[in-house]
Parts: sequence; structure tokens; C-alpha cells
Amino acid sequence: MVDTVVKHIFVINLDRSKSRMANYNESPPIKLTGKKIKYTRFPAVDGSKLSKKECDKMISLWTISKKHQQNKMGIFLSHMKLLRHIVKKRLNGTLILEDDADLRNVKIPKKTAKLDGICFFGGWATSNKVKDQHLPLRFNPIYKGDNKPVINTIDKDNYRIIQARAYYIPNWKIARELVNFIDGYERVRAVDIMFERFPKTKYFLFPAVSTNRVGAGSTRDVTAKNMDDLLYYVDKKQMKNLIV
Repeated sequence: MVDTVVKHIFVINLDRSKSRMANYNESPPIKLTGKKIKYTRFPAVDGSKLSKKECDKMISLWTISKKHQQNKMGIFLSHMKLLRHIVKKRLNGTLILEDDADLRNVKIPKKTAKLDGICFFGGWATSNKVKDQHLPLRFNPIYKGDNKPVINTIDKDNYRIIQARAYYIPNWKIARELVNFIDGYERVRAVDIMFERFPKTKYFLFPAVSTNRVGAGSTRDVTAKNMDDLLYYVDKKQMKNLIV
């Protein structure tokens, strides 16, 4: 069992994207982790250098551009490379960030370390019953102006969390299960879809620890970026799933 919540923090970053790493200080807010823990930069896979054969393993819409397909595969391979590193080094209490994530000063509940699954600290929620252009889903806020962190289970019948911008893996065994699960697919989809399919992707933290840095260069438009404050408002129907 993990005795502290966050022991390791990795930031996935391309070698040529130096400006993105400049946004990170030597250590995150003490309030977030309980103590100073240095960020570890993890070199991302450069999608622009991937061959068509490598990219064809990922299923995408036929209208997607070659560059977009390469970027998606690069992100996917970067996360998989890091997950394998976590398994190899047997790391517990790991927070994984993409380099366009902005950390909020939110205290993480200690019980997060005891979860039996992945906990999302940032990303977007969408409904399984609406089209993507309706994002973000406007959840009814349970807490207005209250930053008390609450762990919530994902009602996968109605909602799913997209983007793998910031997530927490309590222990290396869960990372191993995730790697083995994804390796079981002959062809894959985008990393957030693969995570959503993993049976142990079932928690998120409200309010979100991380939002998207405006202007960091995302696939989402400017309007969507500026709506990140809506992250993780919990639907009242899910109150029974709260882990207070």
C-alpha cells in the first residue's frame, strides 16, 4: 500500500517543445502533494518521425490528416513508454502530466493512494448520448465555490472522461494491468479512448487538479479552452458514487 499520495511526477514533453517545459517550476505546489517533489521530464515520442506503417496501427477517421494521425500516435506511444517505465521501476503514487497541463492548487485526498484504478486529475467529461460538438457537458455543480476535493466514480453507462492530460496511478501493478490490456489489442485508438476502455479507469477528482493551458496548442478550439473551469462539476445523479 502506498503511504503517501504523490511520490513521482512525470511531465511528457517533446525535445523540441522547450517552451512548454518552461512553465513548470522545479517543484509543484506543496499544498498539492504534501511535500516538495521534483517534476521529472519524460521525453515524448515525436510523432512527426513515425512511419505510415507505425501510424496505421491506430484506427482513426479516414478524413484525418497524416500529421494529425502522427501526432495521435506519438501521444499514444509516449504514454505507453512511460507506463512501461513505471512498471519496470515499480513506481507507486505516480502523477502523469502532459506538458500543456496547468496545475491548480488543490489538495489531493490521501485515500486516492488506496484506489484500485486510475484517477483522472484533468481532462474533459462527455456524455455517451450526445455528439462531440456539444462538449463540454455542463454538469450540475454540487459544490459552488467550494474547493474541497472529492473523489467520484465514473458512471460509464452515461459519461466518460476524455483526454489523458493529467491522471494518477496509485501503484505500478495497475500500470502493468493497463499495459497488458492495451497490448491485447491488435489495433488501437487514441490514448484517451484506450484508457476509457480499461476496466480500472473509474475515478476522477473534483475539482480538477489540472486544466488545459490556454494557447498551449491543443486540438480543441479557443472557446473550449476557455471553458476549462467547468471541469468536473458532478452530476447530481452521481452523488451516490461519491467517495467523501
